[in-house]
Amino acid sequence: MNANGHTRRSQATRLQLPRAALRRCQEATIYCQPGVSIEYQRGAKRYILRAVESGGSARGVGHYAAFCGPDGQAVPWLQPVQSVAGNGLHAIVLAHELVAAEMFRIEQTYDLLIVRHRLVANVIQGRPRLHSEVLFRGKHGHLSLELWGKDKNAAGKITPEFFTRSGERNEIPPDFVGVVQAVTKGATSLNCRAAVHARPPSAEAISEVAEQLQQKEGL
Repeated sequence: MNANGHTRRSQATRLQLPRAALRRCQEATIYCQPGVSIEYQRGAKRYILRAVESGGSARGVGHYAAFCGPDGQAVPWLQPVQSVAGNGLHAIVLAHELVAAEMFRIEQTYDLLIVRHRLVANVIQGRPRLHSEVLFRGKHGHLSLELWGKDKNAAGKITPEFFTRSGERNEIPPDFVGVVQAVTKGATSLNCRAAVHARPPSAEAISEVAEQLQQKEGL
């Protein structure tokens, strides 16, 4: 946080897409936000990571980012996000550590990046820094099914196949197959309007927040 009280966004690792790909997404009105930011919770007096599940697809192109915990488990959203148009922001998530899965699709060819983001203590300054580690990078993966059309019932249950330059299978880490299945669905969901991986908070979490609000009102 700077002297003006504004939160500075950390530059997180993401897919490096060519201008033509970015232009194609812009023309299809697909907005994908794979980065994370460091935020400060004044009440709890702590720093936390914030990310937004986002993206969607048109028939020939898709771009989607979703986030999970360090063991691949889905994280509850802080709140869902609805908008007038689809293929945009879907859910805000907060956590101390997040794994981002970002997928870009052209027709039946897929690129995938999985990155672990966590906060690291800064011995010089009080504000922690963001440490990002690439866990998987897959380029030119292929999936013969048309998940945006006649094979859409398989969406969320399958992932593209990736290979190394030498032709060996490039296996997705087992813990993150679930989130990759989700972003594959997101990158093939036409006019996507809802999160495909982030989940609603549990009843216990909602009750805890309500209790905290009641305690504040009683002060």
